[in-house]
Amino acid sequence: LFLYSSMIRTIIKEIGPFREPPVKHRNYTAMTNYLHVLADQFPNLTHLYSIGTSVQGRQLWVLTISRFPRKHERGIPEFKYVANMHGNEVSGRVFLLSLAWVLLNNYKNNTWIRYLVSTTRIHLMPSMNPDGYEAAIEGDEYGIRGRSNANGKDLNRNFPQRFPEFYPVEQPQPETLAVMKWTKAIPFVLSGSLHGGITLANYPFDDHHPLKVTSDHYTPTPDNELFVRLAYSYARGHDYMYKKGPRCKEDHLNEAIDPQYGIVNGANWYVVGGGMQDWNYLRTNCFELTFELTCVKFPNETQLRSLWEENKYPLMYFIKQIHRAIHGTVVDDDTGEGLENATVSIDSEMKVVTTYANGEYWRLINLGQYKVSASFLYVSSSDSQKMTRAEAWTAERLICFTLLRRTSGIFAISKSYSNIDGYKRSSVRRNSNSKRELYSNIIRKAIL
Repeated sequence: LFLYSSMIRTIIKEIGPFREPPVKHRNYTAMTNYLHVLADQFPNLTHLYSIGTSVQGRQLWVLTISRFPRKHERGIPEFKYVANMHGNEVSGRVFLLSLAWVLLNNYKNNTWIRYLVSTTRIHLMPSMNPDGYEAAIEGDEYGIRGRSNANGKDLNRNFPQRFPEFYPVEQPQPETLAVMKWTKAIPFVLSGSLHGGITLANYPFDDHHPLKVTSDHYTPTPDNELFVRLAYSYARGHDYMYKKGPRCKEDHLNEAIDPQYGIVNGANWYVVGGGMQDWNYLRTNCFELTFELTCVKFPNETQLRSLWEENKYPLMYFIKQIHRAIHGTVVDDDTGEGLENATVSIDSEMKVVTTYANGEYWRLINLGQYKVSASFLYVSSSDSQKMTRAEAWTAERLICFTLLRRTSGIFAISKSYSNIDGYKRSSVRRNSNSKRELYSNIIRKAIL
């Protein structure tokens, strides 16, 4: 416990003191006005835009905060938070508006915040379900009024199914389609979906193949160890999420779950088909996790300040995790132009990412030694790299590939240049004892 508590103190010290924001509920009109005020006050650091409209015609606002807020810049990774997809789970909505205030109003005087904003393009979507929010009721602890959108659809069951042959496929809602189009249009690397009703960090997969069910439904992705570390990076920055014991301070809100270190595989908790975080992992280059921030779904306004205090550090610290990555470009040696849709992989079994229009890629990693490969059409190039403990918190690894092609236009040979001493990765095991051992090993590496 002392080690974990010391990590929280380390995070607080690393981020440093900052001016505190207003923390309050805002309905759709007030939220819209507030976002415009922030954008007007900080025109060089913000870009306010809508990705579409809800069923009832409300704008789905996103506020981008960055030194380069209006367009993607090579070498600047794209991060997003999406809150309030369940309209009655409102803490994430409140906290993203407060987070925006903190990042903007402390940019000049807080070195850590200035570096984060200068090196990252941060997209904050306070409400994916503004219609549901307007129907929800302040003080509702665990009800469902406002959870769904105006068509009565649960947006976190509305994304394309991983196993459509076994689960019903519903027509995507306007809010779902807007988020899918947005996520495909911007090369996001890391994402957090903010919910409420308990306190824990949830990572993919949320569903499982119905004919390949294990006793506990534990369904890891090929990047399980990466997701475990990312989940723990949020939980350990929270006041008590990582601690053993009840998830909620209010006994009547507790569920019969106490996941080790406050993190849980989605399907191991309960099975969700058509969830947003699974879709991000399977259909885009983005790694998304789900954070349950507060036990009360729609807290009274008097509760918000203390709940913000519990979550303000992990909300910022999770964004920083986007910089533990390898990134670079894949280019055509003849033209010097970036190659779009080249594939970049680390080892053979993990998620493959594709390059953007400018040939750029970003790939999140843990400590360890990896074989990094880039391929385009019929050729590939690889390079073995290590990421060390010493550089894990402060440095990205740049690995660029230049592909040579024959006169036929078919890329034939390749070369690479790069500028990862690590631990041997654990194998994924499914029984509960081995899972605890796996968690302990990964987390021990992360905090040393």
